[in-house]
Formats: sequence, structure tokens, C-alpha cells
Amino acid sequence: MSLVELSVAMLIAAVLLAGMSAPLRIALEASDDDATPERAALQSAKAVADFANEFQYAIDITEQQPRSCTFTVADRGDADSAVESIRYAWSNVPGAPLTRSVNGEDAAVVVEDVQTLQFSYYVTGDTVNYVRYWIQCGADSRAAMESIVRPMNPAE
Repeated sequence: MSLVELSVAMLIAAVLLAGMSAPLRIALEASDDDATPERAALQSAKAVADFANEFQYAIDITEQQPRSCTFTVADRGDADSAVESIRYAWSNVPGAPLTRSVNGEDAAVVVEDVQTLQFSYYVTGDTVNYVRYWIQCGADSRAAMESIVRPMNPAE
């Protein structure tokens, strides 16, 4: 095989490799890791865990709405020694974030891209026995999570 034949063969191989790599590159760029159902499920699970971790210490539930829940917990060590008021809320607009505010301060985003959120309250008399919390982040319904949380210290 001469040098010219070898050079032509290498040139042809390079063109073939470039042609075969283009569809792979396009496919990799098209796949968005942030939009996978697994990622959305993790976001839903984070929201459920954050709410459950705080709500279980609720002393009183002051707002019982389908898209928002406000409750008080015992003082958590700040200087004022007063109970803390925590509010979780969603605007009921698909794609909007779930927010959390403490003591009426500016709301912080808990998770983005909430498609559905529902608080259901199970009450006996004036006492909230538990709250069912259902959330779906992202468009895939497999990313929905649900939890039922009972406050440890409900107001009597």
C-alpha cells in the first residue's frame, strides 16, 4: 500500500467517523438531564420531606387551604423566644414554584416546576389529626409524591 492510498483511506475514515458522531452529538444535546422523570421525582420527594420534617412539630395549624398550609412550631432557638409561623404555598399555576416563608418574611423557593399540589386536612372537632400532602414536579405524572403527616403536638 502506498502513502497516497494510506492517506486517502485515512481521509475516508475521518469523514465516516465525523458523519457517525454527528447524530450522537445531536442526541446528547437534546437530552436534558434536568427534565428527566427521575429528577422531577427527586424534586417532589424533597418537597414532601421538607414539609413533613417541619409539619410534624406543628403546635397549631392556622391556615388550611388546598394550595397552602400555615402552621406554628415552637421557638427554634432565635433571639425572640416566640413560636415560629411557617407557610408553604403554591399559586395553582402549573410550572410555578412551591414557596416557604417563616414569620411572614419573603418566601423562598422550595422546588421549581410544580404541576400539581394538594393539601387535604383530616380534622376531628377543631383538631387537625393529619395532613395529606400530594405534589408533582415536572410534567411526568410518575414524578408525583404523597405523604400523610401527623403533627406531634396538635393544639387541643
